[in-house]
Amino acid sequence: MKSFSQIDLGSFLLSIAVAIGFFAFIVLIIRSIEIPIRIYLDKRKQRQVSELLEKKNEENGSNI
Repeated sequence: MKSFSQIDLGSFLLSIAVAIGFFAFIVLIIRSIEIPIRIYLDKRKQRQVSELLEKKNEENGSNI
């Protein structure tokens, strides 16, 4: 194991920065895929709930 005086600090910090950047890029890609899917699923769920309420209102005979 190298002693601390022999470690190249610039190279070490650059490696850490590249690793953090790579991780951030992967998270960015995952979130850019997840957010539209979540929006679509929320809209679909909201549409199903509104259709269910409309059916219930039609069965009860009230028009709201």
